[in-house]
Amino acid sequence: EWRAVDTLEDDAPATDATASVLAAWACDVVTGYEINPHCAAVARARLAAWLLSMGLAPTEHHSAREWHAALTRILEGDAVQVRDSLLDPGEDRFEMIVGNPPYITPKDATQRTAIRAAYASAHGRYGLHGPFIEAALERWMMPGGFMCYIVANNFMKREWGKPLVEKILAKA
Repeated sequence: EWRAVDTLEDDAPATDATASVLAAWACDVVTGYEINPHCAAVARARLAAWLLSMGLAPTEHHSAREWHAALTRILEGDAVQVRDSLLDPGEDRFEMIVGNPPYITPKDATQRTAIRAAYASAHGRYGLHGPFIEAALERWMMPGGFMCYIVANNFMKREWGKPLVEKILAKA
């Protein structure tokens, strides 16, 4: 079930206050995972800068405390967490998944073997976008949810993509 923004009237005109309310709401529901701590810090900074650019505009429906709570969530790392989401998927489930998974094959042999053991799409000299597609469809997405990934199409042209197409995408 989709969560609705219940702080706005259906026919309310878009205002700076509305933008601030929506920005704080978005920052309260967005969750990201990044394996690289530096990249996670950059993502947090960009998300915080975006929220700050929307301005603080408390309304009768949205207090400054909620806005600051959203900013705190970003800066303390809850919004963008450092985690190997393929090997440590956690229990989180999402209504919408948006991403640009890496197209590379893992360089670390231990990680490559662990991913191969956990994912049917990690076949042969697989690209990481295969396991990311599989994880999104089978582990992370709520029933009825949506997924949007930017991926290379090489999985459709190479042998390693056959299990992804036949076993994972065929069910989706």
